[in-house]
Amino acid sequence: MYGFFYDEEKIYLILEWAPEGELFHDLKAKGRYQEEQAAEYIYQVSEALKYMHTKDVMHRDLKPENLLDCDGTIKLADFGWSVHAPSQRRQTICGT
Repeated sequence: MYGFFYDEEKIYLILEWAPEGELFHDLKAKGRYQEEQAAEYIYQVSEALKYMHTKDVMHRDLKPENLLDCDGTIKLADFGWSVHAPSQRRQTICGT
């Protein structure tokens, strides 16, 4: 996140531009990824989650619609269900 601003009704986040868009649309167009590409995406997502967990953040809505392709690098998006949970214990189940 580069920054934010707000008005009386909404909060606006300034995020990195993702020219390739959601992974969902690419996957839908291709049908499936070659094993090497899928492995690279899985690795990148797991590294992102590993980093978030070191900061005690849980995403809680991981799906292809919330993964952005930035020239071959996966970025996590849509932190609307995320939570900062230092105790690592949650009482709720949520997400799509």
